[in-house]
Amino acid sequence: MLCDLHIHSWHSDGTWSPEQIAAVCKEKGISCFSITDHNLLSAYPEAMQCAQKYGLTCIPGVEIDCILDGKSYHVLGYQINPNYEPLRILLKEARTVLDQMSDRLIEAIEHSPFDLSHPVSMQDYLSYTYHPSRGGWKGLNYVIDRKLAHDFDSAMALYSRYHITYEKSAFPSMEETCKAIVVAGGYPVLAHPSNYFPLDDTLEENLLKTVQAGVQGVECYYPAQSDEYRSRCTAFCKEHQLFITCGGDSHGEFQKDIDGIRYEIGAAIFLSCVASERMRGILYPFVDLLAGIPSVIYGFIGLVILVKYFIRAGIPTGSCVLAAGILLAIMLLPFL
Repeated sequence: MLCDLHIHSWHSDGTWSPEQIAAVCKEKGISCFSITDHNLLSAYPEAMQCAQKYGLTCIPGVEIDCILDGKSYHVLGYQINPNYEPLRILLKEARTVLDQMSDRLIEAIEHSPFDLSHPVSMQDYLSYTYHPSRGGWKGLNYVIDRKLAHDFDSAMALYSRYHITYEKSAFPSMEETCKAIVVAGGYPVLAHPSNYFPLDDTLEENLLKTVQAGVQGVECYYPAQSDEYRSRCTAFCKEHQLFITCGGDSHGEFQKDIDGIRYEIGAAIFLSCVASERMRGILYPFVDLLAGIPSVIYGFIGLVILVKYFIRAGIPTGSCVLAAGILLAIMLLPFL
């Protein structure tokens, strides 16, 4: 049985309906799936009905924002009772905090002296609507439509610019989140550990901290995680008798390709399970190569355009270093 237990629908920030997700799973031979929207269970019971229609198994799931030691994490909850009221209350609170991050951003921009060329207001934002098939969320689509950003990265740079971060938001603790999932009859699993922990000597130590907070499994199979990362995560899970899960983190067409890595239904399964050793040996270096393309493009711009411009302007000495410094500053802007 092939499974993908990390999929987002248009109920949160994906582009596909539960019906479309079930159809894609059927087409790709995925017989078991879970829709894990961000702090939302509104894809159910429709997802269960669609699974039945296509002869598939659907495991009720959700992805919850939470905090551990002042750091933001995502915990996946599986086989939960979607109607269990205490869990629904926690999800409602977490979703409210998530939505309030965009509220705070719009309020900050409205009263900021820096973005007057594109005036926005809370009144305008509250009345703004968009079709969920676009993917993303209300705040993201709003700043793009109001020309404050042109894509996902520039929109996220706005959140950083106004110091609106997950860590500074009042999400529930990981302990509280895991407890709510367990009491609702489910199993808490740490999502995409490579998003938080580097592949170094501290990996197992960091994973253990999440287990001590209540995590009962790890998403070992994930598109961005290398063979070595997956191997160490699975070994850790076996040692501590934890669940080992697999998820492609598909959002439909939204953010489908990030730094050369494909986040789509079945992606983690193919690279880590279905593909032969020879095929993985070919694909992983190719994925790494794709991730380096933006740097190559910037370097080409510096060499062909900036250096020539500096030389013509009479700045031959150190022109390459100056061009590199300017390009590096431009590349770092989204993170400031």
